[in-house]
Amino acid sequence: RKLYYAFQNTLGIGPRRFIELKRLHQLRRDLRFAHRDETSVTELAYKNGFTQLGRLSGLYKQHFGEGPRETLVRPT
Repeated sequence: RKLYYAFQNTLGIGPRRFIELKRLHQLRRDLRFAHRDETSVTELAYKNGFTQLGRLSGLYKQHFGEGPRETLVRPT
């Protein structure tokens, strides 16, 4: 509980949400710099610890305003 309260007081979110957001941002970085012909959203999602792809898609879209596939295919 002390860890949870420390996160909540410092960042305004719990440790689980912090880790989830950190992984989401890492996935976005990976998607933006990936070669779309050489990798897939699924591959990068698993690499970043996401196993529930449907849930990931919703979280990603809610947080970034686009789906993970859209990030992957957008030219950099």
